[in-house]
Amino acid sequence: MSGARRPASDVLYVGSLLPLLAAAAVLVWHRPDALPLALGAGTLATLGVFGLRRLTGRSWRAEWLLPVAVLNLLVVTPELALRVTPRERDMGIRNAYLDEFQRLTSDSDLLWTLPAGTPGVNTLGFRGPEIAVPKPIGVCRILYLGDSVEAQGYPWLVEAHLRERGPTSCVDTANLSLGGYSSYHGRVLADRYGTRLDPDLVVVGYGWNDHWRTYGEPDSTLGGRRHTWWSDAADQVVRRSALIRALRVAGGRVLDRRGQVRVELGEYVENLRAIEQTFASRGVPVLFLTAPTTHDLRVPAYLEEQGYAADAATVHPLHRQYGDALRTVAAESNWRLLDLEVAFAERSDRESLFLADGIHFTETGLDLLAEHVSARIVEVLVATCEETCRQP
Repeated sequence: MSGARRPASDVLYVGSLLPLLAAAAVLVWHRPDALPLALGAGTLATLGVFGLRRLTGRSWRAEWLLPVAVLNLLVVTPELALRVTPRERDMGIRNAYLDEFQRLTSDSDLLWTLPAGTPGVNTLGFRGPEIAVPKPIGVCRILYLGDSVEAQGYPWLVEAHLRERGPTSCVDTANLSLGGYSSYHGRVLADRYGTRLDPDLVVVGYGWNDHWRTYGEPDSTLGGRRHTWWSDAADQVVRRSALIRALRVAGGRVLDRRGQVRVELGEYVENLRAIEQTFASRGVPVLFLTAPTTHDLRVPAYLEEQGYAADAATVHPLHRQYGDALRTVAAESNWRLLDLEVAFAERSDRESLFLADGIHFTETGLDLLAEHVSARIVEVLVATCEETCRQP
């Protein structure tokens, strides 16, 4: 009986190598940086063929050829094929959003940062120059806690505006903002770096990622997990596997019918309260920003297609709900608030200020955003910075 099985197993095994080698070739064609991975897969496939010839006549050959063939067809080939496609969402680090060229480093509480030490990234894992600790004498430091909007770089445009003014000529920017960050991340950052970085003003801009849907658990649940060596090792495997990422995205779309968001509205408000209290207890002023948009005019289709929102009709009402919650708590608690959503909504040229996603800004939009923020900062910091900038 085993003799009858052998030819079929041989054919299945060799046949499983053909799509694997084809996927490896296409991967290298589209992504030359994946050459080591493709060569490794091709080498193993070639060794398998030679091994097949060496094992001719051995009775147990068919027993191991079949599972290896299935592994090639269902795991290795899809893994290589999926690596050809652009990845807008890295589900290896849960709830993180990034483009094809960005790579992230896992963090037990923040969930992810950028890889420290890579070009343009400081040792804290954020874009920008190194942040001097302790803060030098004669420096008036502004700390930004935000998402991909702040990560577009407008805080340094604000710094340039402020340095042109006498009273705020010694400002220094510490931008701890990253794509995909929510108010949960801001709360963690405030606890971790609030005292260490010694800011004179904190600018907080969270208004998008909190209300996007999660393909699993909320940010606070993911960040609150206890990490072990084996869970970290598993995370490394998940992060590097395109197949596992795709399965998790697909599974989340099928299983998550509740439309759970990454940070529920009540938790969003509590996170903002915690951030404000962390700095207010040390006498550091906090300026909160609402998030402008063009989604009241047009909602990009990808927000529904890629699962950020349950459907296009809910996108702007939900965004406005989170903005209204910030306005309410700011009014009740006498917080400093710059309502950028209202300021931009009043402009007739608003669409020209945003990219197609209605979230991020064009160069013109960033310049206008920096003007709004710097003008408000001057009102808050003029006395403090004027005294600080006089120090030798």
